[in-house]
Formats: sequence, C-alpha cells, structure tokens
Amino acid sequence: MNNLDKVKDFAEKFDKFRNHLREECTKPSVSSTNSDAHKENKNKFDNFMEKEIGGAKYDPKVSHNDLFTRCWEKVVFANKNSDQASKEIESMKKHKIFPNFDNVGIRLDVDEWEFDKSQWDEFSRYWKDEIGKESKWLDEAKKNKNFTSKKAEILKNIGTKSWGLMTKDENIFPQFGENEKLKFSSNSVKMTGYKKLIKKFYEIRNEDHPMKYFVGNSYLEFDPEKISTKEFWDIQKKFQKLLGPLASLHLLMEIGFPCLKPDKVITRLFCDMGFLDPLLNIQKGRSGENWTLETIKKHYTETPVIKLAIETGMEITKYMDSKYGNKIRELDLFIVKYGQEKSESIGIVRNLNSHLKDGNSISDVIEHIDDEKILESLYKPYV
Repeated sequence: MNNLDKVKDFAEKFDKFRNHLREECTKPSVSSTNSDAHKENKNKFDNFMEKEIGGAKYDPKVSHNDLFTRCWEKVVFANKNSDQASKEIESMKKHKIFPNFDNVGIRLDVDEWEFDKSQWDEFSRYWKDEIGKESKWLDEAKKNKNFTSKKAEILKNIGTKSWGLMTKDENIFPQFGENEKLKFSSNSVKMTGYKKLIKKFYEIRNEDHPMKYFVGNSYLEFDPEKISTKEFWDIQKKFQKLLGPLASLHLLMEIGFPCLKPDKVITRLFCDMGFLDPLLNIQKGRSGENWTLETIKKHYTETPVIKLAIETGMEITKYMDSKYGNKIRELDLFIVKYGQEKSESIGIVRNLNSHLKDGNSISDVIEHIDDEKILESLYKPYV
C-alpha cells in the first residue's frame, strides 16, 4: 500500500477510530462499560475536545496579552506531564507573575527579566557539587553564607525578576510564601523562553495587534485556510525563534493554522501506521545512511520528519470527516490522546497505546477497527 492509500484508508476509518478511543481510554478498570464513572469520564473527555477543537480559530485581533499568555503556556507544557503543566499554568496565572501586555502604558524594565542560561547552569552546577545533590539543592544553597557572593561571581547577567523566580525568593515574589504557594519550575531552558517572549512582546507592544508582526500588514484579511506553504513556514519561523520548532507548531495549530504538532507521540504513532515510510529512502543528513524507523522516532524534531508529518496530517484532513469542525486540530488531539498517559481531569484513565500487547501497534487497531472481538484481543487485560 503506497502512502496515499494508507492516508485514505486511515481517513475513511477515522470516525470509528475516534469512537474507539473515546470509549476505551475513558473506561475505568473496575467499572463496566457505561457505568456512572465511565459516563462521567466520557463527559469530561467530550467537554475537553469541544473546548480545545472549537477554540482553535484564527483571531487577527487577538490581544497582546492573550497571545503572550498562549505563548508562555507552551513553554510550560514543553517536555512536561500534561496534568502537572496545567496545574502550574493555573497557579502562574492566578499569581500574575508576568507583565500584562494589554496595558499599553506599561512601565516595564525588561532588564529585570534578563537571563543567561549558561551562567545559571554553571551556578547550579557549582551548588549541586558543593551540596552533593542533583535535585532539591536550592533550599540548602540559600542557607549557605556564600550564596549571594556566588551569585555576584557567576551570574553576571540576571535580572531581578528572573532571579526571584529561579530562586523562589519571597522578597521579590511574595507569591512563593506559605499563604499563596506559587507553583513554578525553576528550569533554565524555560526561563530563557520566558525572557525571549517578554522582550519580544515589549518590543511590539505599540502595534495595534501582535498578529501584525507575526503575519504581516495583511493580517486583518488573512485566511489561514488559503495559506501557501511558503507563507506558512515564514510565519512559523517567527514563532520558532521564540518557542522552538514543536511548541511553535503547537501554538499555530491552536490559533487556527492548518498544521499539527508532530511531537514524540504523534511521530511514533505515524511511524507505526507507516505514514513516515517515505523517509526510509532518504539519506539522513550527512551520515551516509538512510533514515530508519528508530532514527525517525529518536530525532523527531529534525526538519525532514516535522515537514513530512505535517504534510501527512494535511493530506489526511482532505479525506476525513470532522465531528468538531477543525479537522487538523481534531486529528492531532485524537492521535495524541491514543498515546497519552492518564489525565483524569479530562477523563483519560488509560493509555491505549501502552496497553497494546507486545507486537501489536496502532496499525493493527486501524486494520481491525470494525471487529470488536479482534480489537479487544489486541490489548493486555485491563485490571
């Protein structure tokens, strides 16, 4: 079966795959089908899907702060458990730790958000070695009499706000105190991302709308559904400079652009369905060797993998029916949720992909989507 035939076959079966996922990933192990607990989980799942897919629309007049918030949320989500990231985002919003860019007259000293990742990594490495711990070193380091002097010695380029967040300093951010308990991960990669976003949104704060910077002067009349490949990648590059390749694609998908986010889960499942097989005939960089399924899954952030995954997603949407009105976002979410760990807040209590018996894959599920008995036999007993 060639790639187009695989795409059409999956698109034709997508309705049944979607129903299978909804029914099985929400089923508690101790409950029967359509028990009260199962029904409650399906309701959570449906509400999540309707909100996420229905909200994925291009808004040329999105406010500076709304777009800024959606950007920094992607920084939080990167390489983090979905439930943990959601709780952290909720806390960060509640405690209003970042500037509000809808206030045009904002007096913001961007130098307060200066941050140098290499310097922080050197600083943290010193204290990890000094204390003898790879994790939970900060509290002990802060008690050391040399903590402040080491800051002055190593951290030449760190702003007050960045320092306050990274060290959970209650004098700078009282929200870290016992009464408020701000949740914030002190991660140098993420702090670098926050710094970039704050500087860029401060730079464009006087534009009528931030989309003018990202899309261009025609942003008000712009229609993402009619975008050319070149236009798409030109816009994506601007977001990528701030968020990285995958997070920028995730954001673009959520704000109505016709793309999916080819993260580790989607890449792995697309590989298992054979959608990325065309790469097997192409040399990987300058290695002298062709891509393999193993290297595709391992190096899923490389451009050839990302582009083929996105183009495949776009091709699937040409032939599939949509329940929610935004085909690409719907496709992305239902593929991702097939391989997602438990997320009880949205009703997912079972990672279907990890429950497949050894030797089986999502391609077997698609092949036998019409036969409930065979489908059931593909999975390990659920207890």
